[in-house]
Amino acid sequence: MPSAGSDAEVQSAAAGARLEPGQLEARFPWGRFLAEGAFKQVYHVWNSQHSRQEAISVMDLQAIASDGCGESMAVLAQEIQVGMLASALVRHRICPHFVETFGFFNCAEMPAPTLWGTAEDPAPRGKMPVGRRGGRKAAAAAKPRYQFIGMELCELGDVEGYLRELPRGVLPVEDTVAVLFQMLFSIFAARHEYRLRHYDLKLLNFLVSRRAKVPCAAVEQTDQTVSVVQCGIDEHVFDVRMSANHAVLIKLADFGTSDVNSDTFNEPIGVDHFTTLENTAPELLLHGSQAVQGYALDTFAAGLAALHLFTGQAPYEELMDEVQCPAKLRVELRKAWSRAPQFDVVVATNKRLMDSSSDESDEDEDNTLYNTLYRYFVLLGVPGQSGVDSNSAAEHLQESSIWRAAVQVLVPSTVRGKTRKGQDAAVISKFRTDQAKFSIATGTAPCMVRARGRMAAIPGALELVQSMLEFLPERRPTMLRLLKSEVFSGLRVAHAMSQPHVAGYTCFYRGAHADGEYSSRPPLLDV
Repeated sequence: MPSAGSDAEVQSAAAGARLEPGQLEARFPWGRFLAEGAFKQVYHVWNSQHSRQEAISVMDLQAIASDGCGESMAVLAQEIQVGMLASALVRHRICPHFVETFGFFNCAEMPAPTLWGTAEDPAPRGKMPVGRRGGRKAAAAAKPRYQFIGMELCELGDVEGYLRELPRGVLPVEDTVAVLFQMLFSIFAARHEYRLRHYDLKLLNFLVSRRAKVPCAAVEQTDQTVSVVQCGIDEHVFDVRMSANHAVLIKLADFGTSDVNSDTFNEPIGVDHFTTLENTAPELLLHGSQAVQGYALDTFAAGLAALHLFTGQAPYEELMDEVQCPAKLRVELRKAWSRAPQFDVVVATNKRLMDSSSDESDEDEDNTLYNTLYRYFVLLGVPGQSGVDSNSAAEHLQESSIWRAAVQVLVPSTVRGKTRKGQDAAVISKFRTDQAKFSIATGTAPCMVRARGRMAAIPGALELVQSMLEFLPERRPTMLRLLKSEVFSGLRVAHAMSQPHVAGYTCFYRGAHADGEYSSRPPLLDV
Protein backbone atom coordinates (compact mmCIF):
# COMPACT_ATOMS: atom_id res chain seq x y z
CA MET A 1 0.00 0.00 0.00
CA PRO A 2 1.09 3.64 -0.20
CA SER A 3 4.43 4.17 1.43
CA ALA A 4 4.96 7.81 0.46
CA GLY A 5 2.87 10.59 1.83
CA SER A 6 4.80 13.63 2.93
CA ASP A 7 4.27 17.03 1.33
CA ALA A 8 7.84 16.89 -0.01
CA GLU A 9 7.22 13.53 -1.66
CA VAL A 10 4.02 14.73 -3.28
CA GLN A 11 5.64 17.91 -4.56
CA SER A 12 8.54 15.87 -5.91
CA ALA A 13 6.29 13.34 -7.63
CA ALA A 14 4.11 16.07 -9.10
CA ALA A 15 6.89 18.44 -10.12
CA GLY A 16 5.60 20.69 -12.86
CA ALA A 17 4.92 24.20 -13.97
CA ARG A 18 3.14 26.78 -11.91
CA LEU A 19 0.33 28.64 -13.65
CA GLU A 20 -1.34 31.83 -12.59
CA PRO A 21 -5.16 31.93 -12.88
CA GLY A 22 -5.03 34.02 -16.07
CA GLN A 23 -2.61 31.56 -17.66
CA LEU A 24 -4.86 28.66 -16.66
CA GLU A 25 -7.83 30.18 -18.46
CA ALA A 26 -5.76 31.00 -21.54
CA ARG A 27 -4.38 27.48 -21.87
CA PHE A 28 -7.68 25.72 -21.09
CA PRO A 29 -10.44 28.05 -22.34
CA TRP A 30 -13.18 25.39 -22.29
CA GLY A 31 -14.05 22.70 -19.77
CA ARG A 32 -16.81 20.34 -18.77
CA PHE A 33 -17.25 18.87 -15.29
CA LEU A 34 -17.10 15.04 -15.24
CA ALA A 35 -16.90 13.75 -11.67
CA GLU A 36 -15.70 14.45 -8.15
CA GLY A 37 -14.42 12.67 -5.06
CA ALA A 38 -13.49 13.68 -1.53
CA PHE A 39 -10.59 15.94 -2.56
CA LYS A 40 -10.65 15.73 -6.34
CA GLN A 41 -12.61 16.93 -9.34
CA VAL A 42 -12.18 15.66 -12.90
CA TYR A 43 -12.85 17.77 -16.00
CA HIS A 44 -12.92 17.32 -19.76
CA VAL A 45 -10.95 20.29 -21.14
CA TRP A 46 -9.59 21.77 -24.34
CA ASN A 47 -5.82 22.36 -24.33
CA SER A 48 -5.31 25.31 -26.66
CA GLN A 49 -1.52 24.97 -26.49
CA HIS A 50 -1.58 21.47 -28.00
CA SER A 51 -4.98 21.68 -29.77
CA ARG A 52 -6.38 18.55 -28.17
CA GLN A 53 -9.01 17.36 -25.74
CA GLU A 54 -7.72 16.14 -22.38
CA ALA A 55 -8.90 15.10 -18.97
CA ILE A 56 -7.63 17.07 -15.97
CA SER A 57 -7.74 15.96 -12.37
CA VAL A 58 -7.70 18.80 -9.83
CA MET A 59 -6.76 18.04 -6.22
CA ASP A 60 -7.06 20.41 -3.26
CA LEU A 61 -3.70 20.03 -1.52
CA GLN A 62 -4.78 22.18 1.42
CA ALA A 63 -7.83 20.04 2.12
CA ILE A 64 -5.75 16.87 1.78
CA ALA A 65 -3.05 18.19 4.14
CA SER A 66 -5.68 19.13 6.74
CA ASP A 67 -7.17 15.63 6.62
CA GLY A 68 -5.11 14.86 9.71
CA CYS A 69 -3.99 11.25 9.41
CA GLY A 70 -1.91 11.67 6.28
CA GLU A 71 -3.66 8.75 4.60
CA SER A 72 -5.15 10.92 1.86
CA MET A 73 -1.77 12.50 1.12
CA ALA A 74 -0.25 9.02 0.83
CA VAL A 75 -2.97 7.98 -1.62
CA LEU A 76 -2.33 11.09 -3.70
CA ALA A 77 1.42 10.47 -3.77
CA GLN A 78 0.88 6.84 -4.76
CA GLU A 79 -1.63 7.70 -7.48
CA ILE A 80 0.79 10.21 -9.01
CA GLN A 81 3.82 7.93 -8.75
CA VAL A 82 2.20 4.79 -10.16
CA GLY A 83 0.23 6.77 -12.73
CA MET A 84 3.52 8.09 -14.09
CA LEU A 85 4.96 4.57 -14.24
CA ALA A 86 1.89 3.26 -16.06
CA SER A 87 1.95 6.20 -18.47
CA ALA A 88 5.53 5.30 -19.39
CA LEU A 89 4.32 1.90 -20.65
CA VAL A 90 2.03 3.72 -23.09
CA ARG A 91 4.65 6.22 -24.25
CA HIS A 92 7.23 3.51 -24.86
CA ARG A 93 4.79 1.30 -26.79
CA ILE A 94 4.98 -1.44 -24.20
CA CYS A 95 1.29 -1.53 -23.30
CA PRO A 96 -1.58 0.73 -24.41
CA HIS A 97 -3.96 -0.22 -21.61
CA PHE A 98 -3.18 2.64 -19.24
CA VAL A 99 -4.03 6.33 -19.25
CA GLU A 100 -1.19 8.47 -20.59
CA THR A 101 -0.24 11.35 -18.31
CA PHE A 102 0.64 14.56 -20.17
CA GLY A 103 1.99 16.64 -17.31
CA PHE A 104 1.55 18.34 -13.97
CA PHE A 105 1.14 21.92 -12.87
CA ASN A 106 -0.20 23.78 -9.87
CA CYS A 107 -2.21 26.92 -9.36
CA ALA A 108 -3.41 29.06 -6.47
CA GLU A 109 -7.03 28.93 -7.64
CA MET A 110 -9.57 26.51 -8.98
CA PRO A 111 -10.90 27.20 -12.48
CA ALA A 112 -13.93 29.47 -12.48
CA PRO A 113 -17.26 27.57 -12.42
CA THR A 114 -18.31 29.56 -15.48
CA LEU A 115 -15.27 28.18 -17.31
CA TRP A 116 -15.13 24.47 -16.46
CA GLY A 117 -18.52 23.89 -14.89
CA THR A 118 -19.82 22.24 -11.72
CA ALA A 119 -21.85 19.15 -10.82
CA GLU A 120 -25.00 21.26 -11.10
CA ASP A 121 -23.98 23.00 -14.34
CA PRO A 122 -21.45 20.68 -16.01
CA ALA A 123 -20.97 22.51 -19.32
CA PRO A 124 -21.46 26.28 -18.97
CA ARG A 125 -19.63 26.93 -22.26
CA GLY A 126 -21.33 24.21 -24.25
CA LYS A 127 -20.92 20.47 -24.53
CA MET A 128 -18.14 20.56 -27.13
CA PRO A 129 -14.78 22.39 -26.99
CA VAL A 130 -14.74 25.92 -28.30
CA GLY A 131 -11.40 27.74 -28.44
CA ARG A 132 -11.31 31.15 -26.80
CA ARG A 133 -8.44 33.54 -26.68
CA GLY A 134 -7.02 35.26 -23.71
CA GLY A 135 -7.97 34.90 -20.08
CA ARG A 136 -7.72 37.00 -16.99
CA LYS A 137 -4.66 39.08 -16.46
CA ALA A 138 -2.20 37.18 -14.26
CA ALA A 139 -2.77 38.02 -10.60
CA ALA A 140 -0.10 38.55 -8.00
CA ALA A 141 1.69 35.35 -7.06
CA ALA A 142 0.01 33.27 -4.34
CA LYS A 143 0.90 29.97 -2.72
CA PRO A 144 -0.17 27.07 -4.98
CA ARG A 145 -3.10 25.22 -3.47
CA TYR A 146 -4.41 23.06 -6.30
CA GLN A 147 -2.57 20.23 -8.05
CA PHE A 148 -3.53 19.71 -11.69
CA ILE A 149 -2.78 16.50 -13.59
CA GLY A 150 -3.30 16.53 -17.35
CA MET A 151 -3.97 13.17 -18.97
CA GLU A 152 -5.47 11.60 -22.04
CA LEU A 153 -9.23 11.76 -22.25
CA CYS A 154 -11.15 8.47 -22.14
CA GLU A 155 -14.28 9.94 -23.60
CA LEU A 156 -16.57 6.95 -23.03
CA GLY A 157 -16.08 6.91 -19.26
CA ASP A 158 -15.60 3.72 -17.26
CA VAL A 159 -16.59 0.21 -18.33
CA GLU A 160 -19.41 -0.06 -15.80
CA GLY A 161 -21.03 3.15 -17.00
CA TYR A 162 -20.38 2.19 -20.61
CA LEU A 163 -22.28 -1.09 -20.13
CA ARG A 164 -25.19 0.66 -18.43
CA GLU A 165 -25.63 2.86 -21.51
CA LEU A 166 -25.88 -0.09 -23.90
CA PRO A 167 -29.40 -1.17 -24.96
CA ARG A 168 -29.30 -4.52 -23.12
CA GLY A 169 -26.57 -3.59 -20.66
CA VAL A 170 -24.04 -5.94 -22.26
CA LEU A 171 -21.62 -6.11 -25.16
CA PRO A 172 -21.90 -8.90 -27.74
CA VAL A 173 -20.15 -12.02 -26.49
CA GLU A 174 -17.17 -11.71 -28.85
CA ASP A 175 -16.65 -8.08 -27.83
CA THR A 176 -16.94 -9.07 -24.16
CA VAL A 177 -14.04 -11.49 -24.67
CA ALA A 178 -12.00 -8.74 -26.33
CA VAL A 179 -12.62 -6.34 -23.44
CA LEU A 180 -11.77 -9.02 -20.88
CA PHE A 181 -8.53 -9.81 -22.71
CA GLN A 182 -7.52 -6.14 -22.59
CA MET A 183 -8.32 -5.93 -18.88
CA LEU A 184 -6.28 -9.01 -18.02
CA PHE A 185 -3.44 -7.90 -20.26
CA SER A 186 -3.21 -4.56 -18.45
CA ILE A 187 -2.96 -6.38 -15.12
CA PHE A 188 -0.32 -8.72 -16.53
CA ALA A 189 1.77 -5.87 -17.96
CA ALA A 190 1.67 -3.93 -14.67
CA ARG A 191 2.71 -7.05 -12.76
CA HIS A 192 5.45 -7.98 -15.20
CA GLU A 193 6.99 -4.50 -15.40
CA TYR A 194 6.43 -3.17 -11.87
CA ARG A 195 5.15 -6.08 -9.73
CA LEU A 196 2.07 -3.93 -9.23
CA ARG A 197 -0.82 -4.94 -7.04
CA HIS A 198 -3.78 -2.65 -7.62
CA TYR A 199 -6.02 -3.63 -4.69
CA ASP A 200 -9.16 -2.01 -6.13
CA LEU A 201 -9.90 -3.70 -9.43
CA LYS A 202 -13.45 -3.22 -10.70
CA LEU A 203 -15.10 -2.06 -13.91
CA LEU A 204 -15.32 1.47 -12.51
CA ASN A 205 -11.51 1.62 -12.60
CA PHE A 206 -11.19 0.47 -16.20
CA LEU A 207 -11.73 3.37 -18.60
CA VAL A 208 -12.98 3.25 -22.19
CA SER A 209 -11.32 5.05 -25.08
CA ARG A 210 -12.42 5.10 -28.68
CA ARG A 211 -10.42 2.79 -30.89
CA ALA A 212 -9.60 5.66 -33.31
CA LYS A 213 -6.98 6.90 -30.85
CA VAL A 214 -4.97 3.69 -31.26
CA PRO A 215 -2.23 4.20 -33.87
CA CYS A 216 -3.20 1.19 -35.98
CA ALA A 217 -5.37 2.76 -38.68
CA ALA A 218 -3.81 0.64 -41.40
CA VAL A 219 -4.43 -2.67 -39.65
CA GLU A 220 -6.86 -4.90 -41.49
CA GLN A 221 -10.54 -4.02 -41.21
CA THR A 222 -13.61 -5.86 -42.36
CA ASP A 223 -17.24 -4.79 -42.54
CA GLN A 224 -17.86 -6.71 -39.35
CA THR A 225 -14.78 -6.14 -37.17
CA VAL A 226 -11.75 -3.94 -36.72
CA SER A 227 -8.42 -4.74 -35.11
CA VAL A 228 -8.16 -2.81 -31.85
CA VAL A 229 -4.70 -3.99 -30.84
CA GLN A 230 -2.19 -6.68 -31.76
CA CYS A 231 0.28 -8.19 -29.34
CA GLY A 232 2.53 -11.13 -28.73
CA ILE A 233 2.64 -13.14 -25.53
CA ASP A 234 5.25 -15.89 -25.40
CA GLU A 235 4.74 -18.09 -28.45
CA HIS A 236 1.28 -16.68 -29.15
CA VAL A 237 0.26 -13.73 -31.31
CA PHE A 238 -3.10 -12.11 -30.60
CA ASP A 239 -5.16 -9.88 -32.85
CA VAL A 240 -7.84 -8.35 -30.63
CA ARG A 241 -10.79 -7.60 -32.89
CA MET A 242 -14.11 -6.01 -32.03
CA SER A 243 -17.26 -5.15 -33.93
CA ALA A 244 -16.91 -1.79 -35.64
CA ASN A 245 -19.54 -0.05 -33.50
CA HIS A 246 -18.02 -1.31 -30.23
CA ALA A 247 -14.30 -1.08 -31.03
CA VAL A 248 -12.78 0.41 -27.88
CA LEU A 249 -9.49 0.43 -26.01
CA ILE A 250 -9.61 -0.42 -22.29
CA LYS A 251 -7.32 1.35 -19.82
CA LEU A 252 -6.63 0.54 -16.19
CA ALA A 253 -6.65 3.58 -13.89
CA ASP A 254 -6.96 4.81 -10.28
CA PHE A 255 -3.74 3.70 -8.58
CA GLY A 256 -4.23 5.39 -5.20
CA THR A 257 -4.45 2.07 -3.36
CA SER A 258 -1.83 0.23 -5.40
CA ASP A 259 1.59 -1.03 -4.36
CA VAL A 260 4.80 -1.50 -6.37
CA ASN A 261 7.05 -2.20 -3.39
CA SER A 262 8.52 -5.70 -3.75
CA ASP A 263 9.23 -5.87 -0.02
CA THR A 264 5.52 -6.01 0.87
CA PHE A 265 4.85 -9.33 -0.86
CA ASN A 266 3.59 -11.90 1.67
CA GLU A 267 3.36 -9.25 4.39
CA PRO A 268 0.12 -9.34 6.46
CA ILE A 269 -2.80 -7.41 5.04
CA GLY A 270 -4.01 -4.30 6.85
CA VAL A 271 -7.12 -2.15 7.11
CA ASP A 272 -6.11 -0.21 4.01
CA HIS A 273 -6.46 -3.36 1.91
CA PHE A 274 -10.22 -3.22 2.50
CA THR A 275 -11.00 -0.88 -0.40
CA THR A 276 -14.24 -1.58 -2.28
CA LEU A 277 -15.71 -3.81 0.42
CA GLU A 278 -18.04 -5.74 -1.88
CA ASN A 279 -14.94 -6.93 -3.78
CA THR A 280 -12.94 -7.94 -0.69
CA ALA A 281 -11.12 -11.21 -1.35
CA PRO A 282 -12.60 -13.92 0.93
CA GLU A 283 -9.28 -14.72 2.62
CA LEU A 284 -9.32 -11.27 4.25
CA LEU A 285 -12.65 -12.10 5.87
CA LEU A 286 -11.77 -15.72 6.64
CA HIS A 287 -8.23 -15.21 7.98
CA GLY A 288 -7.87 -11.52 8.82
CA SER A 289 -4.28 -10.35 9.07
CA GLN A 290 -3.06 -13.91 8.53
CA ALA A 291 -3.95 -13.32 4.87
CA VAL A 292 -0.99 -11.93 2.96
CA GLN A 293 -0.42 -9.29 0.32
CA GLY A 294 0.01 -10.54 -3.22
CA TYR A 295 -1.42 -10.89 -6.69
CA ALA A 296 -4.19 -13.28 -5.66
CA LEU A 297 -6.26 -10.50 -4.08
CA ASP A 298 -6.39 -8.71 -7.44
CA THR A 299 -7.17 -11.94 -9.29
CA PHE A 300 -10.30 -12.45 -7.21
CA ALA A 301 -11.47 -8.87 -7.82
CA ALA A 302 -10.73 -9.29 -11.53
CA GLY A 303 -12.89 -12.42 -11.46
CA LEU A 304 -15.82 -10.39 -10.12
CA ALA A 305 -15.20 -7.82 -12.86
CA ALA A 306 -15.21 -10.63 -15.45
CA LEU A 307 -18.53 -11.88 -14.07
CA HIS A 308 -19.86 -8.33 -14.35
CA LEU A 309 -18.94 -8.28 -18.05
CA PHE A 310 -20.96 -11.45 -18.65
CA THR A 311 -23.99 -10.58 -16.50
CA GLY A 312 -23.99 -7.01 -17.74
CA GLN A 313 -26.17 -4.26 -16.28
CA ALA A 314 -24.65 -3.96 -12.78
CA PRO A 315 -22.06 -5.47 -10.42
CA TYR A 316 -22.99 -8.65 -8.58
CA GLU A 317 -23.82 -6.89 -5.29
CA GLU A 318 -26.51 -4.83 -7.02
CA LEU A 319 -27.92 -7.85 -8.84
CA MET A 320 -27.96 -9.72 -5.51
CA ASP A 321 -29.29 -6.84 -3.43
CA GLU A 322 -32.14 -8.99 -2.12
CA VAL A 323 -29.61 -11.52 -0.75
CA GLN A 324 -28.97 -10.48 2.85
CA CYS A 325 -26.86 -12.28 5.42
CA PRO A 326 -29.13 -14.09 7.92
CA ALA A 327 -29.16 -12.60 11.41
CA LYS A 328 -27.96 -15.86 12.97
CA LEU A 329 -24.90 -15.95 10.72
CA ARG A 330 -24.15 -12.29 11.48
CA VAL A 331 -24.15 -13.09 15.19
CA GLU A 332 -21.76 -16.02 14.74
CA LEU A 333 -19.43 -14.05 12.45
CA ARG A 334 -19.36 -11.11 14.86
CA LYS A 335 -18.41 -13.45 17.71
CA ALA A 336 -15.68 -15.15 15.69
CA TRP A 337 -14.24 -11.85 14.43
CA SER A 338 -14.07 -10.45 17.96
CA ARG A 339 -12.28 -13.42 19.53
CA ALA A 340 -8.88 -13.37 17.79
CA PRO A 341 -6.41 -10.47 17.30
CA GLN A 342 -5.91 -11.47 13.66
CA PHE A 343 -9.42 -10.17 12.95
CA ASP A 344 -8.78 -6.72 14.40
CA VAL A 345 -8.51 -5.47 10.80
CA VAL A 346 -12.05 -6.71 10.10
CA VAL A 347 -13.42 -5.22 13.32
CA ALA A 348 -11.69 -1.91 12.54
CA THR A 349 -13.17 -1.89 9.04
CA ASN A 350 -16.64 -2.48 10.41
CA LYS A 351 -16.12 0.36 12.90
CA ARG A 352 -15.00 2.65 10.10
CA LEU A 353 -18.22 1.81 8.24
CA MET A 354 -20.32 2.77 11.23
CA ASP A 355 -18.34 5.97 11.83
CA SER A 356 -18.84 7.05 8.23
CA SER A 357 -22.59 6.41 8.29
CA SER A 358 -24.50 9.39 6.96
CA ASP A 359 -27.28 8.82 9.49
CA GLU A 360 -25.71 9.46 12.88
CA SER A 361 -28.91 8.48 14.66
CA ASP A 362 -28.82 5.02 13.15
CA GLU A 363 -27.05 2.72 15.61
CA ASP A 364 -27.45 -0.42 13.50
CA GLU A 365 -24.22 -2.07 12.42
CA ASP A 366 -23.32 -1.79 8.78
CA ASN A 367 -23.85 -5.21 7.20
CA THR A 368 -21.64 -4.80 4.12
CA LEU A 369 -18.92 -7.26 5.15
CA TYR A 370 -21.46 -9.81 6.43
CA ASN A 371 -23.46 -9.58 3.21
CA THR A 372 -20.30 -9.80 1.10
CA LEU A 373 -19.13 -13.06 2.65
CA TYR A 374 -22.62 -14.57 2.59
CA ARG A 375 -23.09 -13.61 -1.06
CA TYR A 376 -19.81 -15.34 -1.92
CA PHE A 377 -21.19 -18.54 -0.36
CA VAL A 378 -24.40 -18.12 -2.36
CA LEU A 379 -22.67 -17.23 -5.62
CA LEU A 380 -19.77 -19.68 -5.50
CA GLY A 381 -21.00 -22.43 -3.18
CA VAL A 382 -19.30 -23.87 -0.12
CA PRO A 383 -16.37 -26.20 -0.93
CA GLY A 384 -17.20 -29.60 0.49
CA GLN A 385 -20.93 -28.92 0.20
CA SER A 386 -22.81 -31.44 -1.91
CA GLY A 387 -22.12 -30.80 -5.58
CA VAL A 388 -19.44 -28.16 -4.96
CA ASP A 389 -15.76 -28.62 -5.72
CA SER A 390 -13.82 -29.45 -3.70
CA ASN A 391 -13.26 -31.40 -0.50
CA SER A 392 -9.55 -30.54 -0.53
CA ALA A 393 -10.38 -26.84 -0.40
CA ALA A 394 -12.78 -27.48 2.47
CA GLU A 395 -10.02 -29.20 4.42
CA HIS A 396 -7.73 -26.21 4.07
CA LEU A 397 -10.50 -23.78 4.97
CA GLN A 398 -11.31 -25.71 8.15
CA GLU A 399 -8.37 -23.88 9.71
CA SER A 400 -10.47 -20.69 9.69
CA SER A 401 -12.79 -20.16 12.63
CA ILE A 402 -14.92 -17.94 10.37
CA TRP A 403 -15.29 -20.74 7.87
CA ARG A 404 -16.26 -23.22 10.57
CA ALA A 405 -18.85 -20.79 11.96
CA ALA A 406 -20.37 -20.25 8.51
CA VAL A 407 -20.51 -23.96 7.68
CA GLN A 408 -22.13 -24.74 11.03
CA VAL A 409 -24.91 -22.24 10.31
CA LEU A 410 -25.45 -22.81 6.59
CA VAL A 411 -24.68 -26.46 5.83
CA PRO A 412 -27.08 -29.00 7.34
CA SER A 413 -25.62 -31.66 9.59
CA THR A 414 -27.81 -34.46 10.78
CA VAL A 415 -27.56 -36.91 13.65
CA ARG A 416 -29.77 -39.99 13.23
CA GLY A 417 -31.76 -38.17 10.57
CA LYS A 418 -32.38 -35.07 12.68
CA THR A 419 -30.86 -31.61 12.26
CA ARG A 420 -27.99 -31.09 14.67
CA LYS A 421 -28.81 -29.13 17.79
CA GLY A 422 -28.29 -25.41 17.38
CA GLN A 423 -28.89 -25.34 13.64
CA ASP A 424 -31.79 -23.27 12.36
CA ALA A 425 -33.73 -25.04 9.61
CA ALA A 426 -35.15 -21.70 8.41
CA VAL A 427 -31.65 -20.26 7.87
CA ILE A 428 -30.54 -23.38 5.98
CA SER A 429 -33.67 -23.16 3.85
CA LYS A 430 -33.01 -19.48 3.09
CA PHE A 431 -29.44 -20.30 2.04
CA ARG A 432 -30.68 -23.04 -0.30
CA THR A 433 -33.26 -20.68 -1.79
CA ASP A 434 -30.67 -17.94 -2.33
CA GLN A 435 -28.29 -20.42 -3.93
CA ALA A 436 -31.00 -21.82 -6.18
CA LYS A 437 -31.53 -18.33 -7.53
CA PHE A 438 -28.03 -16.79 -7.63
CA SER A 439 -25.49 -19.60 -7.87
CA ILE A 440 -23.10 -18.85 -10.72
CA ALA A 441 -23.24 -22.53 -11.72
CA THR A 442 -26.97 -23.25 -11.49
CA GLY A 443 -28.86 -20.10 -10.41
CA THR A 444 -32.24 -19.40 -11.97
CA ALA A 445 -32.15 -15.61 -11.63
CA PRO A 446 -32.35 -14.06 -15.13
CA CYS A 447 -28.96 -12.35 -14.71
CA MET A 448 -27.28 -15.69 -13.91
CA VAL A 449 -29.07 -17.56 -16.66
CA ARG A 450 -28.01 -14.92 -19.17
CA ALA A 451 -24.41 -14.88 -17.91
CA ARG A 452 -24.10 -18.69 -18.19
CA GLY A 453 -25.64 -18.61 -21.64
CA ARG A 454 -23.14 -15.98 -22.77
CA MET A 455 -20.22 -17.86 -21.19
CA ALA A 456 -21.37 -21.11 -22.77
CA ALA A 457 -20.79 -19.53 -26.19
CA ILE A 458 -17.06 -19.26 -25.36
CA PRO A 459 -15.44 -22.60 -24.47
CA GLY A 460 -13.85 -22.41 -21.04
CA ALA A 461 -15.32 -19.03 -20.05
CA LEU A 462 -17.31 -20.28 -17.04
CA GLU A 463 -14.35 -22.31 -15.82
CA LEU A 464 -12.05 -19.28 -16.24
CA VAL A 465 -14.29 -17.05 -14.10
CA GLN A 466 -14.74 -19.75 -11.47
CA SER A 467 -10.96 -20.32 -11.29
CA MET A 468 -10.39 -16.62 -10.60
CA LEU A 469 -13.01 -16.78 -7.83
CA GLU A 470 -11.50 -19.72 -5.95
CA PHE A 471 -11.75 -19.40 -2.16
CA LEU A 472 -8.14 -20.53 -1.82
CA PRO A 473 -5.81 -17.81 -3.17
CA GLU A 474 -3.09 -20.29 -4.11
CA ARG A 475 -5.51 -21.98 -6.53
CA ARG A 476 -6.24 -18.83 -8.52
CA PRO A 477 -4.42 -18.73 -11.88
CA THR A 478 -1.83 -16.17 -12.90
CA MET A 479 -2.64 -13.56 -15.53
CA LEU A 480 -0.24 -15.23 -17.97
CA ARG A 481 -2.11 -18.52 -17.70
CA LEU A 482 -5.44 -16.78 -18.11
CA LEU A 483 -4.26 -14.97 -21.25
CA LYS A 484 -3.10 -18.29 -22.72
CA SER A 485 -6.37 -20.06 -21.89
CA GLU A 486 -8.75 -21.44 -24.50
CA VAL A 487 -11.14 -18.54 -23.84
CA PHE A 488 -8.89 -16.31 -25.94
CA SER A 489 -7.95 -18.88 -28.57
CA GLY A 490 -10.23 -17.08 -31.05
CA LEU A 491 -7.98 -14.01 -30.80
CA ARG A 492 -4.81 -15.92 -31.69
CA VAL A 493 -3.39 -15.76 -35.19
CA ALA A 494 -1.03 -18.27 -36.73
CA HIS A 495 1.15 -15.74 -38.53
CA ALA A 496 3.53 -13.01 -37.43
CA MET A 497 1.90 -9.66 -36.81
CA SER A 498 1.16 -7.67 -39.90
CA GLN A 499 2.70 -4.24 -40.26
CA PRO A 500 3.95 -3.90 -36.68
CA HIS A 501 5.41 -0.47 -37.44
CA VAL A 502 1.93 0.68 -38.45
CA ALA A 503 -0.04 -1.17 -35.82
CA GLY A 504 1.87 0.71 -33.15
CA TYR A 505 1.18 -1.37 -30.10
CA THR A 506 2.58 -4.77 -30.94
CA CYS A 507 4.84 -7.54 -29.72
CA PHE A 508 4.81 -6.55 -26.08
CA TYR A 509 5.72 -9.84 -24.52
CA ARG A 510 7.05 -12.23 -27.12
CA GLY A 511 8.94 -14.82 -25.12
CA ALA A 512 12.32 -16.50 -25.46
CA HIS A 513 10.87 -19.21 -27.70
CA ALA A 514 9.61 -16.79 -30.33
CA ASP A 515 11.40 -16.44 -33.65
CA GLY A 516 13.19 -13.52 -35.21
CA GLU A 517 13.68 -10.16 -33.56
CA TYR A 518 11.65 -11.11 -30.50
CA SER A 519 13.83 -14.04 -29.44
CA SER A 520 16.16 -11.83 -27.40
CA ARG A 521 13.54 -11.18 -24.73
CA PRO A 522 13.98 -13.18 -21.52
CA PRO A 523 11.34 -15.73 -20.52
CA LEU A 524 8.13 -14.22 -19.23
CA LEU A 525 7.32 -14.03 -15.56
CA ASP A 526 4.35 -16.23 -14.70
CA VAL A 527 2.46 -13.47 -12.86
